[in-house]
Amino acid sequence: MAQVARQPIFNGRLEIIGYELLYRAHGATSAQISDATAATATVIVGAAMDIGLSQLVGDKPAYINFPHALLINPRPLPMQPKRIVVEVLEDVKPDREVLEGLASLRQQGYRIALDDYDDRGGSSALLEAADIVKIDIQDYSSARLKDCVERLRSAGRELIAEKVETWEQFSLCKSLGFGGYQGYLLERPQILSAQRAPTSRLATLKLMIELNDPDVAIPKIERMIAGDVGMSYRLLRCINSSFYHLPRVVSSVRQAVVLIGLNELRKLCAAVTLAGFDDQPGYVPVQALVRAKMCEDLCIAAGLRGSEAYFMTGLLSMVDVLLQQPLQEALGKLPLSAQVQSALLEHKGSLGEALRCSLDYEHARWDSVSFMSLSATTVADIYRQAVIWADTAWRNIGGGT
Repeated sequence: MAQVARQPIFNGRLEIIGYELLYRAHGATSAQISDATAATATVIVGAAMDIGLSQLVGDKPAYINFPHALLINPRPLPMQPKRIVVEVLEDVKPDREVLEGLASLRQQGYRIALDDYDDRGGSSALLEAADIVKIDIQDYSSARLKDCVERLRSAGRELIAEKVETWEQFSLCKSLGFGGYQGYLLERPQILSAQRAPTSRLATLKLMIELNDPDVAIPKIERMIAGDVGMSYRLLRCINSSFYHLPRVVSSVRQAVVLIGLNELRKLCAAVTLAGFDDQPGYVPVQALVRAKMCEDLCIAAGLRGSEAYFMTGLLSMVDVLLQQPLQEALGKLPLSAQVQSALLEHKGSLGEALRCSLDYEHARWDSVSFMSLSATTVADIYRQAVIWADTAWRNIGGGT
């Protein structure tokens, strides 16, 4: 199995409009492709087909990197053209075969994007064949970026800003007219001076932490959930959806524990809690859920105990974004064990190693992806299952609605 990670592409309202899929063949440790044969290139596209495109990107378009070999005499792909954006890598030369291949792909209905476009040395022939242009804004001055955007927009190209890492950069790109944004921005909260997290949010997070305490009794869990009308409603809505295919309607927390299990109920409560942070882009809580599920499953696969702590570590890895406070300050307000705190702040201990593995996979840092003695195939499958679980749970609880 190939290793596949996804990186979201947002619009100006910070809604996801697509995902770029990042690959490594099984056993590979870097992005290098040893030769430009069609067989090697097919591995890259095959990863999406083997794992399942819908499982990775839902109903959003997938941006797939196409090397030179796959652009020459392109064969019909077993993927609907409307689902795929063919992303031409920056080192692809615009020879006759490539241009003919791009023309063929466009005739089949695929959209074409240029990666890392260089306005000083970029090919006009490739630009003519493209619908979308991705610009690494770190390589441009503000004046040069403004001039480049004006020319490309006047030529009718859609624009995506890559490596957007600060809110200032996001605001600049938005003012210039970019339609898409890609980067690590959402993992770095906008910190305002003397900003305090609302008491209600801290109480909600404390409730979530208490619900995930492995020693808490079921009657107390029932009381805590019943005391939050919004949580009760969303929770029962999800449990009675097609997510579980239960034989009968569930009307109480005790029934839910019997039918789906206490651990599953706790995870759903966490998802419902994050849905309450409705001023955050949906990707923030979803990514927190992906990390939580991945950390938990890494723990289980490695034969370790205390999966609840692993789940909570992954879940709280974005608490600084959710509370819009520095991570250390946000964690200081929550009743967390020293092990969870050190895992979140310093990636220490096995909890921290699981979180680091999740982050490395999320960012496609393939050379660093590892946890205990788990194989690359196992880690890849855990990531895939975490994405499926998080996306499905979020849809079923009505996240963002």
